[in-house]
Amino acid sequence: EIDKNDHFPQLREYIRNCGEMGILGLTVPEKFGGTDLGYFSIALAAEENARVNAGIAMTTGACSNLFINQIVRNGSEEQKETLLPDHVAGKLMGGLAMTELNAGSDVMSMKTNAVKKGDFYVINGNKFWITNGPVADHIVLYAKTNPSRQGLKFL
Repeated sequence: EIDKNDHFPQLREYIRNCGEMGILGLTVPEKFGGTDLGYFSIALAAEENARVNAGIAMTTGACSNLFINQIVRNGSEEQKETLLPDHVAGKLMGGLAMTELNAGSDVMSMKTNAVKKGDFYVINGNKFWITNGPVADHIVLYAKTNPSRQGLKFL
């Protein structure tokens, strides 16, 4: 039914259940609500989810890997304290904005940039796909802060 209609009305409930089971916090330190079991555990959870429905497994993986894990690895302490507990618990859903039309997911070729203006960044550019975009409460967005420099910086 989910695949036939391209709609999963119980998605939020499903993500909450994943949070309650600990699936969303497998790489997250316990102090932020995770289990800190590591990447092999994510692979096992993803395989089991995909056995039932590959699309739902992708949504779950986007929440846990593309959003939550990026905050764990690159976020400030404030971002971790603010965002991780509710995302790990499945109360909120995350997404990722990386892909660009002429760069694909090659972040070194992307053109989106971020310029610091006071306390904020002004983002200029376009993203082609935003994983979990229609359902995400928060999104990790890839942008260059210094286009002439190689490498990325987490804001």
